[in-house]
Amino acid sequence: VKVLPLAGTLQPGAFQIVTFEFDNSAALGQYRDTIFAESAQGSEPLYLDFRVVCPDPVWNLNREGFSFSMNMTLELNIDGVVSTDDRDIVGAFIGRELRGLGRVQYNQELKKHLVFMTVYSNVSSGDTVKFQVWDASACKLYGKTIESFKFEPDGLVGSPFQSQVL
Repeated sequence: VKVLPLAGTLQPGAFQIVTFEFDNSAALGQYRDTIFAESAQGSEPLYLDFRVVCPDPVWNLNREGFSFSMNMTLELNIDGVVSTDDRDIVGAFIGRELRGLGRVQYNQELKKHLVFMTVYSNVSSGDTVKFQVWDASACKLYGKTIESFKFEPDGLVGSPFQSQVL
């Protein structure tokens, strides 16, 4: 970590912006550490907590121009482990076109991690919704899932109380 400025003096009531630059070659992962600032009162701790991740896939969802939608409540299971990573993303595709997008998020009331997603279509029946999963901690894009669903206008797949495992 490079700290700028490295030293200085402040008058009472004044402030100074301090910039932290992290080496861009740091390995993927979660980092926690403490930096100490020396002051007239002694050492003042500054706790660092940061994560190095791969860039998310560039998925641009165009919600305009669709006549129908359906909602999904999913529990993402990657290789037998339920995802608790809020950087994990599920993309819903019809053919090669992205039609829905959702991130893992923690639901405080239910005490579980879920993905809430709206999927869009212009066809009232017959479309098959397939999924790709971005696993942020592993820096992997899974090209398909075991599950797929038929698109149903105003349809529901899963619910907050009984989510669909993906």
